[in-house]
Amino acid sequence: MLNNNFNPFNFWNRTSSSVNAHNPFMDPGVLMSSMSAALQKIMKDPEKRESVQKSLHSCTEVLSKYILKRMSGDIVDPPIVVAARDKRFSHDHWESNIFFDIMKQSYLVFSDWFEKTLNDDEIDLDPEEKKQLRFYAQQIIHSMSPNNFAFLNPSVIEEAQKTGGASMMKGFMTMMEDLQKGKDPDMTDMNHFKIGENIALSKGSVVFRNDLIELIQYSPTTEKVFQKPMLIVPPWINKYYVFDLSPEKSMVQWLLDQGRTVFIISWVNPDISHRYKTIESYILEGPKAAIEIIQKITNVESVDAMGYCLGGTLLVCLEAYFSAVNRKDIASLTLLTTLTDFSDAGDLTAFASEEYVQKIEKLMGDKGYLSGKIMARTFNMMRPSELVWSYVVNNYYMGKDPVPFDFLYWNSDNTNMPEAMHSNLLRFFYQQNRLTNPGKYKVDGEGIDLSKIEIPVYMMSTKDDHIAPWKATYSGVSLMKNANLQFVLGGSGHVAGVVNPPAKEKYGFWVNKNLTISADEWQAEATENKGSWWIHWHQWLSDLDSSKVAARPVGSGEYPALCDAPGDYVLKSCE
Repeated sequence: MLNNNFNPFNFWNRTSSSVNAHNPFMDPGVLMSSMSAALQKIMKDPEKRESVQKSLHSCTEVLSKYILKRMSGDIVDPPIVVAARDKRFSHDHWESNIFFDIMKQSYLVFSDWFEKTLNDDEIDLDPEEKKQLRFYAQQIIHSMSPNNFAFLNPSVIEEAQKTGGASMMKGFMTMMEDLQKGKDPDMTDMNHFKIGENIALSKGSVVFRNDLIELIQYSPTTEKVFQKPMLIVPPWINKYYVFDLSPEKSMVQWLLDQGRTVFIISWVNPDISHRYKTIESYILEGPKAAIEIIQKITNVESVDAMGYCLGGTLLVCLEAYFSAVNRKDIASLTLLTTLTDFSDAGDLTAFASEEYVQKIEKLMGDKGYLSGKIMARTFNMMRPSELVWSYVVNNYYMGKDPVPFDFLYWNSDNTNMPEAMHSNLLRFFYQQNRLTNPGKYKVDGEGIDLSKIEIPVYMMSTKDDHIAPWKATYSGVSLMKNANLQFVLGGSGHVAGVVNPPAKEKYGFWVNKNLTISADEWQAEATENKGSWWIHWHQWLSDLDSSKVAARPVGSGEYPALCDAPGDYVLKSCE
């Protein structure tokens, strides 16, 4: 039976070890090293040491006064108000019951003190140590939340009482099964969704296949279509069907209904045979190859290209290469949550230190690729309460089955990263930031310069993005100096903010044409708009070229349909 000393932080490390012999992203040695360095800096500085002691004393005093008043029955404002989107303390007992309320406030007060102390800019640490310290501090803080302990969580206690303990027994069995299989807790009902049956349903065919991609062309839904076809380049992390989830969320279907001829890249799920594929391979065998096939199938000179996250980074590199060799294959570029300047790329930079990169390269050397499960775990750890501990509580403490949710099914459908490509990504982009230095990164022998990109560019980021922080993507604006450049900020996060269909009317977006100012100034002066950014973007595309032709059939004599969408590559799962 689960006991009060069971901490999901320990479970997570044990699960990680069972999936991979060594997980470079949760290294206790790095944690102890960065923590020790911070403590030494504090202890050696008398003023800083005294300041930390005073702040701790102040926190203790505030909390003590609150507890005394609370126990005396007084109505008093809490020291820290729980954020509205923090679901950890949603049960009413966390507020109404004095025991749970005091636990909650004690945790919030001291975790706030701990975080502020370690994040203090006055602690003179190496930048890499500071990034790692902040990341690990978040893991510690979130793991120690009282709701993560079975018998300190009123929701768990209530469910156990209601079921006569059956909920905890079921949760215990589920945990044992997952540990035996070496898997993480499910975020959604993985048996509910079937690719091509109730997800990724848009009609189309694979019209080209090489070692890295399947190119899918979708069947038109209108009699007339825009003259320029569209290529969508998703990131190679996870699968392409984030753009073709359930029909009401499908951007592919929406674009078809607007009269667009849509092609999309479905990346292979790499194995050891792909170990020598580089970032350059992904550029040349991915979007470059796809565009050349689209040109032949549709008999056009140029296409509208859209890239999501690292798919956008590939497209930026490709267009800079096209500019260098005077090719006009891309008519417009749409970049979604795309980094081009990696100097401040959020929490992921904590894993770009030389120490980490060497560990990852050693890990990849054994298999020829980095397991997609490791990358998925890394992204989830950036939002630990939402994407880690909540499922430990739901699945293992409360014995509940996760609910079906297409976003989370896609999020759990991982892809591997080839050894050479992932090493390139970490070293060339995250470590060396080569795209900010003209000529430093080369494609097919040509040194590329992002300032030479002259085609219209639409850059869209999201306000709560934890993978490609919007201020980091905004910094890439200065790298491209063309006149027709839009930057749009959407609501929500990395996925939900992008996949925001107009019919849902969920998140708005902000627009400001002045791109010569700082990110903070841009946000302060931006105009908020209701509705989906999709409509704004599609209007921008239509204003560039509204000419139309008769709807195109799928494929051609030279490139006939090889198989129906969603194709074969998307069906391969990680081991």
